[in-house]
Amino acid sequence: MPRKPRESISAEYGSMHIISRTAGNAVWFDNREKEYIKNLLLRFAQSFYVHIHSYCIMSNHFHILLSDRTNDAKLATPEELLTRYQKIYGKNSFPPEGSINKDGSMTPDEDGGIQRLRNRLGSISRFVQEFKQSCTRWYNKQYDRKATCGETDLKASQWTRGKLASSAALTST
Repeated sequence: MPRKPRESISAEYGSMHIISRTAGNAVWFDNREKEYIKNLLLRFAQSFYVHIHSYCIMSNHFHILLSDRTNDAKLATPEELLTRYQKIYGKNSFPPEGSINKDGSMTPDEDGGIQRLRNRLGSISRFVQEFKQSCTRWYNKQYDRKATCGETDLKASQWTRGKLASSAALTST
């Protein structure tokens, strides 16, 4: 059974505090790695519809305080969505224009995948997932290894106008 989608909170009402630790709490991030992770985080923040209020990258974990900008994603033109997508995946990359079926065939979306792209780029959950996966791919390539860098559980807290609204350990996908 698929997990329940994570709830999000708009920048107008509050923020989300994400904490992610390295696997086994190992010390993996030296200054070079921290710099790469910082640059990757900022690149992803420019591509996804999220606002990063603050972040801290430690030797074995990171914190991100962020809000979604879902309303901006809803108003974005197809051209802007494609530009943001290509900042992440490369200039020659194009998002799927439909959903892939179990048999491998594609069912095209009526709008050519625009709403799917809006949902993807406007999701804090997807932002964190893709950010962590990119960190892991880079780290594994640097050190010729094949493993996850982070624990599968994220810790996330929602803050509403300065007050803790909810806190949970979330399973990363």
